[in-house]
Amino acid sequence: MPEPLYRLEALNARFSALHGASLDLPPPGQRLLTMVFLVLTSAVLLLLVFGAYTARETVSGYVATTSANVQVFAQRDGVVVAVLVEDGSTVHAGDPLLRISVARTTPGSNTDADLVLSMTAEKAASDRLFERAGSLHESALASLRGQLANGQGEAGLLDRQIEIADQRLAILNRELRALQKAAVRGHVAAVEVEGRRLQVLDNTLARAELERRLAALRSDNEQLFRKQQDLPLLFEQELARLSIAREQINQRMANAVAGNELVVSAPIGGRVSGLQVRNGDTVGTARPLLSILPLDAQYYVELLVPDRAIGFVRSGDAVRLRIDAYPFQKFGTFHGVVTSVARTLAMPGDPRVPLAIREAVFLVKVRLAERSGEDPGEKLLLLAGMAVSADVLGERRRIIEWMLSPLIAAAGTLSG
Repeated sequence: MPEPLYRLEALNARFSALHGASLDLPPPGQRLLTMVFLVLTSAVLLLLVFGAYTARETVSGYVATTSANVQVFAQRDGVVVAVLVEDGSTVHAGDPLLRISVARTTPGSNTDADLVLSMTAEKAASDRLFERAGSLHESALASLRGQLANGQGEAGLLDRQIEIADQRLAILNRELRALQKAAVRGHVAAVEVEGRRLQVLDNTLARAELERRLAALRSDNEQLFRKQQDLPLLFEQELARLSIAREQINQRMANAVAGNELVVSAPIGGRVSGLQVRNGDTVGTARPLLSILPLDAQYYVELLVPDRAIGFVRSGDAVRLRIDAYPFQKFGTFHGVVTSVARTLAMPGDPRVPLAIREAVFLVKVRLAERSGEDPGEKLLLLAGMAVSADVLGERRRIIEWMLSPLIAAAGTLSG
């Protein structure tokens, strides 16, 4: 086999000189992409460390008022001739609200005279109730105070009995241990040990019964205390109701002799709401014509917070409210502050709640503040019973704390 003219090493060196050494250079955009990735990663880390998030719970509720609306009825059947007010109007006691035509068709009897006699007797009965209301209130208040004092005294006695039961159990347990030691040595019969053990069990059951009675008594005392706190407000409401009833009777007596047309007047001063009639409508005595909210009444919102979410709600929490009747996209939202949280649950069918509920809820009162939106100065007509949805703003923490809270809770559970 013939040998090549040049050595293999020389040939390889020649080819290497033609092509040169290879360099591994990164693509032109790799450095830019790396910088962008580092900036984004830093931004995310800064957001996690310094960013904050406020916990919120969305609940439903309704608009309520500090004083109940007074419903206005027609005293007789008829046809509305003129409506003199509109929703939101401010009226004073005695101002005319509507005029109703009440033409009579009953022959052969003086219905007006009979009606006046009947209403005179009704007014006398109403006056007697009004005069007795004060004494009835004082009597009820004294009765509640006496029941509460007796309940507190009985609770104190039960506390003392529980202390004595604890002392007795301690003595019996010491005696039982001593008898058990003596029985091991054969100095005491097993029957005597078992008898002492039965005494310990009997006294334990007796103490548990005392605890149950004390818990029930404390619950009764708390209910009595709440009734005592509510009694002055109930008394004021009863006086207002009796006063309105007397005013309505006087108005009906005047209308009974006023001819074929009667004027429905405002029994109290306030703002008109819930106007349900218009000119030409036929009205009766069973259906309310409108309602009047007292001038000193204030609107607030009652939220229905499920028991699973009540832990997020505290007095002083900020609340963002949306009135269903006014879409928040146009009218904005109301801001409020939680003023009180009920200590007892409202169950389905509770008469205090005008809305249908399917689970136990806590009643949370919210004071209305300013409104945000396109025109916050525009006045919106609020009516009691309007549906509301709300976001209760609770604890504010950093985002990383929210993310790590499940791990912290799990660690606490494992360490505990």
